[in-house]
Amino acid sequence: MAKTLIYAEGSTRSVKIGDTNTSLYLQIAQDNVNVDLATAKSINVKVRSRDSFVKTIEITSDDIQSIPGVIQVPLNNANIGGLPDGDYYFEVWVVNADDQSEIYPDIGVANFSIVNNVESGSIIYTSLTLQDFEDRFAEQYNKTEETYEAGQANMVSFNQATADLKQAQTDLANGGYAKTKDMNVSLATKTDLKVTATKADKSYVDTMISTVSDGSPKGSFDSINFLKVAYPSGTNGVFLVNDSSLTDGTHKFMWDSSASVWNDLGVYSTGDYLSSRSETIVGKDLNAVLVSMVSYAANNVNQPNEIGTNETYLFINYANKPQEVGCQVIISDSAVFKRNGGYGSSGNATWEEWKRSTIEMPVPYVSKDLNSLIIPSINFCVNNVNQPESINTGELYTEINYVNGNAIAQTIISQKNVYFRNGTLNGETATFENWSQLIPEVENIKKIVVDKSLSSPNGDTIFNSFVEAMKYAYSLGKKVIIHVKSGTYDIVQEYSDKYGTTYLDSTATEEGCYIGNGMHIIFEPDTQIICHYVGSNAQILSNFSPLTAKNSDFVLENVQIDSKNVRYSIHDDTQNFDDGTYYKHCYYSCELSHDNSANSVSTTAPYALGIGLGKNSKIDIKGGIYSSIAKSGFETAPISIHNSPLDDAKSNVQVRDAYLDGAIRLTWWGASTKITKALVSGCSLKPGIITHVEASGAGYDNNNNLEIISWNNYIHS
Repeated sequence: MAKTLIYAEGSTRSVKIGDTNTSLYLQIAQDNVNVDLATAKSINVKVRSRDSFVKTIEITSDDIQSIPGVIQVPLNNANIGGLPDGDYYFEVWVVNADDQSEIYPDIGVANFSIVNNVESGSIIYTSLTLQDFEDRFAEQYNKTEETYEAGQANMVSFNQATADLKQAQTDLANGGYAKTKDMNVSLATKTDLKVTATKADKSYVDTMISTVSDGSPKGSFDSINFLKVAYPSGTNGVFLVNDSSLTDGTHKFMWDSSASVWNDLGVYSTGDYLSSRSETIVGKDLNAVLVSMVSYAANNVNQPNEIGTNETYLFINYANKPQEVGCQVIISDSAVFKRNGGYGSSGNATWEEWKRSTIEMPVPYVSKDLNSLIIPSINFCVNNVNQPESINTGELYTEINYVNGNAIAQTIISQKNVYFRNGTLNGETATFENWSQLIPEVENIKKIVVDKSLSSPNGDTIFNSFVEAMKYAYSLGKKVIIHVKSGTYDIVQEYSDKYGTTYLDSTATEEGCYIGNGMHIIFEPDTQIICHYVGSNAQILSNFSPLTAKNSDFVLENVQIDSKNVRYSIHDDTQNFDDGTYYKHCYYSCELSHDNSANSVSTTAPYALGIGLGKNSKIDIKGGIYSSIAKSGFETAPISIHNSPLDDAKSNVQVRDAYLDGAIRLTWWGASTKITKALVSGCSLKPGIITHVEASGAGYDNNNNLEIISWNNYIHS
């Protein structure tokens, strides 16, 4: 007996702190039939936070609505007063007329959110005030000194400083005095340590040496006063200050513990810390950021040519010490740039040419009036509360926050990608947009255009036949972007044109156009594939689909297919590939319609998207419309996904924000004892989720190796 809990139509899913006149409306059902709650002896909503159980909300007879199965949950002071902002999860517990306890839903939980009003909350960076935010990160820097260790061997002035200080240390260790000339070191243009022999002791010189050899910036402030407020008693490391009084640019500052002052080390240059540091970023052995700073392009010597002179940009430099490689990232007003490099035995770095992403960046990103780089830091993702969902728990990432007047922007660079979000500052409260993911253009990706209106295709990058383009693209065995221009592409006709009019009626092997090898297929909005087969070849009726997936990555975006009398619109079946290769298949905003009601092969199922999971796969379905017309004896399910029969198989499935004119079918299969998870959220379904063993009697009936977690779905008529 399936017990479901969804939001009733029109119900809110969030409430602001202080709003006492809001209610949730919930609909509970058994086997897709709304439950009659009039005879229930008790109804309670059990609420928990992410970490622990919170409270029980009692539902009275006044809260039971006239629509069967619908209850009102008042979010008043008595029920949620005092709860902080955040996500909350709940179940509905019912004691029926027979004193039997029922818990809805039977799989997963539902959720609602409490959000701040304009008077509540604080800066959202880490739910701290701005001052607390800076203090926390100041503390983090102190605790992670070893993470940020490195030197800059190519800096002549720093090398000279180190040599002089080491000589002073030797003198002290031998019972002598540090000579004044050894302590008055000029670093860059304004270094003035001013340490005399009478003030120097061995511990001070030790500290200075360790600080100099760890000379990369530990933070950045937009005024000298902010630096002094953040570290009134000083701390080790070099900090960058962009004060209005410093007319020649950003300066470096270092704490002099003997005089209890912050010393100005002169103008900061982007070349200061690029050579000998060889530790860090986009990898699991990341342990430090060389430098993360806001800078101005002066002459495009070290910056991409696309950045205009005097343009503000965010510069991040990383390296990977074990592999002796480096990486630089620049985020400008309009784009992200990246280049890789390597470190030679002398410590000098050599760099490839800058590569520019084609993605358009949002305003303000980094603009000329940017005035405060709040914090660059390295973090571990704990639970995805404040990080993009694509970052895995435990993954390392670099986080940069900055403010432009009352505008806020955050950037996260993870092991694989760059994420960004903008926000607005109202007093001490920040409100952010959703995270956006930057997908850089992959180098050397071939681009193919399909345009049926063209009379002279070249057979390499331009085609007027979808079938020919797909056959060619798959044969390349590498990533390809396929842009399909507007028009209707008749697959049956194209096969006849390419292979002869009798080909589909006689072939014993044809399965359709293969997709994989990292393909990214993009349809324009008024582009459609039709595949209406009217022949009698059993191979086509039972095994042919317009698109057939292999066990390698692909992305389908806005793909629209109308198919009849073939297997499926898309057949994604990699269940028997036993090499353990991980792959990800993505279906974004696709529209698939399949009519199999007249298919003469009795065993052919009526699914628009039929998926047999591989041994190690990820299926991501986001948005789109899926419909199917079933023949007698089959379940009406436009999407069907079953587990792999292979031992040790384990995959992940996510279906979100899709409309199905029917059910989604999720079935377990095989001998694997590992659990495949299927997440279904925000979908509109009819009648819901169908789940059982894929085929009864094969020995797997009781081996349910599929866990379904569903929430915020709507059952339509």
